[in-house]
Amino acid sequence: MNDDYFIARPIHPSTFFTLNRGVRLFFEATEVKGRTKQWTDMIQSKSPKAWLGSVYHTIGLLEDAYGVESYAQAPLHFMTHAPFVYHKNAFAGMHHRFVKEFKMASRNKFRKSTDILTPVSN
Repeated sequence: MNDDYFIARPIHPSTFFTLNRGVRLFFEATEVKGRTKQWTDMIQSKSPKAWLGSVYHTIGLLEDAYGVESYAQAPLHFMTHAPFVYHKNAFAGMHHRFVKEFKMASRNKFRKSTDILTPVSN
């Protein structure tokens, strides 16, 4: 679980998991606009919007790895800033697939547009 949350009262596991043991995801109504060209432009710019650049960078990596068609079928939405749970196998797969990118991101002292945002990968 992400570590910057405090839970102030008892909650049921169904808050974070579906009935079939899937991870429950929380999305904003806001769509991630643009496609690869716009994302590439932002990542390469000196934009102070490192978080948004890293969103675009992560989706671009996933498009390159799994094909644009898999992401073009449905609109992409931002994740809410809420607690979410990661599956260890999914993390292991990402670290295996994107070794170079994770090594590069781990060298950064602060967020950069070339970071991988793991919530976006959901």
